[in-house]
Amino acid sequence: MKSLRLLAIITVIGLFYGASPLIGRWATTANASSAPLTSRPEALNGPANDNDDMSDDCNTGNPRKDKKCHFDQANADNNNDNSGDTGGGDQPPVGGISVSNTNPGDGDTISFTVSAAGNQIDQVWWWVTGFQNDNDNDSWMNGETHTMGCNGNNTCSQTANLTTGDPGVFTIHAKARDREGRESGEFLADVNVHD
Repeated sequence: MKSLRLLAIITVIGLFYGASPLIGRWATTANASSAPLTSRPEALNGPANDNDDMSDDCNTGNPRKDKKCHFDQANADNNNDNSGDTGGGDQPPVGGISVSNTNPGDGDTISFTVSAAGNQIDQVWWWVTGFQNDNDNDSWMNGETHTMGCNGNNTCSQTANLTTGDPGVFTIHAKARDREGRESGEFLADVNVHD
C-alpha cells in the first residue's frame, strides 16, 4: 500500500516536471510589445521610449499609438501637484443631488443636498419642475432658481428643505459653475409624491 502511494506521488511529480518545459516555453514566447529589446548600456537608466520617432507615431488620432508619445507628460486628472484641484484643472465641475426621501407622502417635508466638486467652484444653483399643489402659496416652487456662492472652494454644497405638494412626480434640477465660467452638466433627482 505504501509503495502504491509512493508510486502515485512520483508519477504526479514526473508529470509536473514533464509539463514544465512547455510552461516555460509558453511564458517566454509571449510578447506584449513589438519593439525589440535593446542591449545599450545607457538604456538601463533611460526612459522606456526615447521619443525619437514622434513624428511618425504621434498625433495619429489613435489613442493607443498616441499614448506612448506622452508617457512623461502630466495627466490633467492625476498630475500629483497637490494643489487641491479635485476635478482636474481644465475640467468643468461635477456633482449630484442627494434626497432624504424620494418617495414621500403628500405634505411630508424632505431635505436634499446639491453637491459640486471641481477647481474653484463659483456657485451652485437649483430649481424644481413639475411641483403640483392646490395651494397657490406654493406656486413659487416651479422654476424659481435658488443660488449659493461657493467662494472659489474646490467643493461646495447647499442643503434645502421643502414640503411636498399633491401626488405626482417633481424633479429637482441643479448645476454648478467654476470661476473660469465652465458649467457642469445638469444634475437631476426625481421625487415621487404619493397619497
